[in-house]
Amino acid sequence: MHHQRSVSYPTPLLQPPPHHLAPPNPNPGARLMALLSPPTTNLDLTQQPAMPVAPIQQPASGVSEFAASPNVPILPSAPPPGIPNPAVVTASPVRMPSSKLPKGRRLVGENVVYDVDVRLQGEVQPQLEVTPITKYVSDPGLVLGRQIAVNKTYICYGLKLGAIRVLNINTALRYLLRGHAQRVTDMAFFAEDVHLLASASINGRVYVWKISEGPDEEDKPQITGKIVIAIQIVGEGESVNPRVCWHCHKQEVLVVGIGKRILKIDTTKVGKGESYSADEPLNCPVDKLIDGVQFIGKHDGEVTDLSMCQWMTTRLVSASTDGTVCFLLIHSLS
Repeated sequence: MHHQRSVSYPTPLLQPPPHHLAPPNPNPGARLMALLSPPTTNLDLTQQPAMPVAPIQQPASGVSEFAASPNVPILPSAPPPGIPNPAVVTASPVRMPSSKLPKGRRLVGENVVYDVDVRLQGEVQPQLEVTPITKYVSDPGLVLGRQIAVNKTYICYGLKLGAIRVLNINTALRYLLRGHAQRVTDMAFFAEDVHLLASASINGRVYVWKISEGPDEEDKPQITGKIVIAIQIVGEGESVNPRVCWHCHKQEVLVVGIGKRILKIDTTKVGKGESYSADEPLNCPVDKLIDGVQFIGKHDGEVTDLSMCQWMTTRLVSASTDGTVCFLLIHSLS
């Protein structure tokens, strides 16, 4: 009859120790249990109770045999299919709880009404962190067009007497585009990285500007604006809100809604062999359009908005005060 003992085990080794480090007379049962047990963390070592081991009997022949205790299940020699091998599973790091309180309000239920204007005690309206670039003051009034145009480099906005302020977002350089004698009703850049600005004003003037930068006489950087086209559309009566719309891919094509009419302007054909400037634009009567300007549609009321499809480049949509929205198929735009 051999003596029975209980042994508590530290973190098991995934591989048996070298022969020169192995303790004398190793216990085969303890080694098998260590290889089959999953690894534990240091925290588990302080909380892990002692585990009784099945009694081990040494027969007289010297061959070790394992006699399992009735209360201890027999462990399989390999993990069943679908269960990862505990010898290769690593312990996941312990996530520390966050000290920050979550913001917001928890909404529970299937049908929940949340009023964005109502604040509970302790709640505050979240504010965006912004850096002011400039202050823009506008007169109150109904304006359908865009009063500000922005691309990757510049911010443009109209002033009271028709001038357009150009502001470099990165360097804070400023410049004034002069030519519109009255309030600007709409403006738009062709693209984020193309500095072509189209603008229209209530007196029927339509301009396209090319904005650039370069050194002045003192070798200091400055913004300049060059007129690409300058047209004065006449004969359509009172033009309250002329609108502009760039072709989505062709920077030489601009669509203008003025009064009840929709016109297409090809900037490469307008003013060929003629002289014009921002102060003295080309006259373009609606009943006798000049070269480069084409009539493409008309509403019963004033045109209030224009938009062009980004993928189907011959599709144009227009809206009017008469309550209609027109979808135009325009092959001539190409």
